[in-house]
Amino acid sequence: MSIFERVSVREFTDRKVEREKIIEVLRAAMQAPSAVNQQPWEFLVVDYNEALFDKLYNQGGFARSMKTAQALLVLYYRNDVSHPQYVLEDMAACTQNALLRITELGLGAVWMGVAPVEKRIEMVNDLVGARENLTPFCLIAVGYPKENKAQISRFDETRIHFYGEE
Repeated sequence: MSIFERVSVREFTDRKVEREKIIEVLRAAMQAPSAVNQQPWEFLVVDYNEALFDKLYNQGGFARSMKTAQALLVLYYRNDVSHPQYVLEDMAACTQNALLRITELGLGAVWMGVAPVEKRIEMVNDLVGARENLTPFCLIAVGYPKENKAQISRFDETRIHFYGEE
């Protein structure tokens, strides 16, 4: 099951990611639940672009995974939605769906947060071009993993509480 296999991948091979796989990832992303079904998401797909990826890489710790990524997904949210207070939750669910589908397709990825950090929002808009009425939520670096990493279990039973048994 992909949720127990997904890991953050920060080094990729130079194999190009097939367009069909990117579409499958975005199909899964759009299946995410959203408040009142507002579906605030929009996507920009950037195939390997050495100049752009180098600029992202040189931003420091934020986007270091771009050094060897073969594709970049920019996930945006629309600013004109009916329930803006739920946009970040909607986008997090969308991002998680994408990450799980990426794993199922034999790809690797790492999620790089953008919103709500204004400096990062401005940087992404400067590098890929601002989109009218859209705010970048996150970046996902995608590619074929350079090496396979096993997932480390994060399960911690001490964080589970049952009402009435406290």
